[in-house]
Formats: sequence, C-alpha cells, structure tokens
Amino acid sequence: GDYTHISIGCGLAVMLGIHAAGGVSGAHLNPAISIALAVYGRFPWKKVPLYALSQFIGAFLGALCVFIIYYPAFNAFDPDRTTPKSSGIFATYPMKWENQGSAFVCEMLGTALLVFTIFSVDDPTNMPTNPIMKPLTVGLIVVMIGMAFGMPTGYALNPARDLGPRVFSCLAGWGSDVFTASNHYFWIPICAPIVGAILGGGAYIAIISNHHDEVDDERL
Repeated sequence: GDYTHISIGCGLAVMLGIHAAGGVSGAHLNPAISIALAVYGRFPWKKVPLYALSQFIGAFLGALCVFIIYYPAFNAFDPDRTTPKSSGIFATYPMKWENQGSAFVCEMLGTALLVFTIFSVDDPTNMPTNPIMKPLTVGLIVVMIGMAFGMPTGYALNPARDLGPRVFSCLAGWGSDVFTASNHYFWIPICAPIVGAILGGGAYIAIISNHHDEVDDERL
C-alpha cells in the first residue's frame, strides 16, 4: 500500500501494543523511549537493558511471523532475496536521493515528536487524560509522523523495530547486504531515534512541564 495505509497500520499496531502491555510494563515498546524516560528520572536505568532486549526479541519474532506468512510471496516476488527490494519489508531503508545527514535528522525529529507526545499524555500535571485516550493519542501521532516523515527513510522511530527485523532478514537469506546497503545505513535507525527521544523528552520538560507551577499561580 501507499504511505497512508502503512502509517495507519503502524499507528494501529502501536495502539494495540499499548493496550495489551500498558498495565504490565508501561508499554514502552521502544528502547529510545525507555532510555529517554531513564534520562529524565522517570524509569530506572537498571531495567533499560532488559526492556531493550525484550523489545528487540519482540521485533525479531514479529519479523519471523511476517516471513512465515508471506514466504510464498517472497519466493514469487524476489526469490534471490535482494536488498532493499524485498528486505525493506523488514527493516527501513532510505530513498535513493537521501543522504545520511538528512536521514538522521528525519528520524531524530520524528522520534522527538513521538516522545514529546508521550510525555504530554503521561504527565499527571498536564490536562487530565482518560486512560483509554493514551493509546489512541500515541497511535495517532505515529500515523501523523508516518504521513509527514515516512517517505524519506521509512520512519523507524524505534531501534528495536528496525534492528530486530534487520537481523532476522540477514539470517533468513538476505545476508550482510542488509547492513551494508545505502552506505551502511543501518546505524541511523538505531542512533537517531535515541537522540530524538532524549531531545523530545527534554523539550517537553523545558517548554511545558517546568511551567506548570507558573500557570497554577496565575490561575490563583
């Protein structure tokens, strides 16, 4: 499908994941989010490695499911397992005209918007939010980011979502090309979302969270 369909599908998947795991783990689903929360004292650092590993394993197993379901289609469409022709179903790859600098900024800004939104709906001193609205709001921001930022890079926004399926595709027949393609692009969907998540969380704290007391005083 086009980027609209892809974005809606990704947003719905995130929304379902938050509904399913929110009560058990907080449903970070994303190492960049876990790291950003830890940086700003909202999550213990000692739990970050286990969360990141779990997120990677989840993404890897998701790629396995896709491979099993679409195995006949892979054989019909791309029996030689070329990159990024069909490996792009698993991991993200930039458009041919993108350079690594613009791709890094794209992933960084997209993730910053995501984490800014997450911090806002998770802030008890901000506007009261019905619990059912949190997954919907985060899912919708993923859709919006996909529509706005999706085309240049495929918008990973999540190191685990990209690295887990990339490792799987390497093992499933696409080989090391998945790491060397597009001038060794693989590191950008890992690093840029982490930088963006930290910036997005910091921006929310600096612009919004730190000023709640001032607003309360003015209302009095």
